[in-house]
Amino acid sequence: MKRLFIYMVTGCLLSVFQLNTEAQVLTYSDSVEISLLTCSPGKEIWAQYGHTAIRYNDLKNNNDLAVNYGLFSQDQPYFILRFTFGLTDYRVGIEPMEDFLALHAYQGHGVIEQVLNLTKDEKFNIYKALEENLRPENVVYRYNFFYDNCTTRAGQILLSNIHGTIQTKEVSTQNNNTFRECIHEWNKSFVWSQFGEDLLLGVKADIPFKNKEKEDNFLPDNLRKSFDVTMVNGRPLVKTTRRLLQEPANINNKEFPLSPLQISIIFAIIATIILGIQWKKKRMYLWWDLILMTVSGIIGLLLFAMIFSDHPCVNLNLIIFIFNPLCLIFLVPVVRNVKPGEKHWWWIVWSISICIGLLGTYFQRIPLPVIIVALFLLMNGIMHGIIFTSNKKIDNE
Repeated sequence: MKRLFIYMVTGCLLSVFQLNTEAQVLTYSDSVEISLLTCSPGKEIWAQYGHTAIRYNDLKNNNDLAVNYGLFSQDQPYFILRFTFGLTDYRVGIEPMEDFLALHAYQGHGVIEQVLNLTKDEKFNIYKALEENLRPENVVYRYNFFYDNCTTRAGQILLSNIHGTIQTKEVSTQNNNTFRECIHEWNKSFVWSQFGEDLLLGVKADIPFKNKEKEDNFLPDNLRKSFDVTMVNGRPLVKTTRRLLQEPANINNKEFPLSPLQISIIFAIIATIILGIQWKKKRMYLWWDLILMTVSGIIGLLLFAMIFSDHPCVNLNLIIFIFNPLCLIFLVPVVRNVKPGEKHWWWIVWSISICIGLLGTYFQRIPLPVIIVALFLLMNGIMHGIIFTSNKKIDNE
């Protein structure tokens, strides 16, 4: 379950780099060149969405730095607990540009630089804003994957210090209108990562954007494309685009050999065989009910914990009606009734709950493997009622 959680929560975070660098200081001159850096996705689960940073290059003072809003430390007190409930604090830091590129070259990430077309006043304003951010009392911030991350921070500090009318055209290639659709675009090759996210993301992840030009810029490449079509007082925001590092042609995806869909099909085959045997023998198997209720209850407990999490879009998830955490509470009294063939009201309650969960497909995207498993959980509950009624009828005769 820990790995399953990491697939969503760590998978729903942008790439984060923990760097041990010497202290650096921003300098300012008229020759300052400021750029947006966009790093391509990597094979690591935490790097599947890419990364954003700011390049601050003071040519006169030979001070070429990367400003990174994606740093965090596992030494924080209760890190795992805080991470689980979305209470992780991130920080901003700076490092020499050559170190930044060396790290990404080693990790196999491409890096695109967009040199911004800024006035002297705008460069100075950005310098002062970065300097303020880098004060010890300001370097730490509460990370939020969709709304406040390394990409949104970089975009905000650049755009908020530009004077004049900012106009951004909608990028025609971006047809994703919800948070879920946006992240699916970037993890479609990582089926387990996508499945974990779909399992934990709820209804809010499928609500269409109200302001697409702003809301989908939580992803690095979306912000890069947005900057390409942004005009400031009639001038292009981007002056020059450079590729500093070439991204690899293929990213080796080393996930579990079986996909979630394949595992759900295997489960369906096993469940069909067991249901057939139970129907033929007119009896339910205690060990099978024990497995179904235990696994469903554990998953449901995880979904229940997400109700109290500060991670975005996870607190209202209709999958909890399918994998119901109450399975763990009623596990003992329910399985006690299986051996003597007595009916328990829980099977009716759970069956109704599963039906509610399946109806949730009208409000949120529920992964196909979950739907397949849900249908067989429902059939198992119905089988309890059929066999109990059949056995009771025989006893009465």
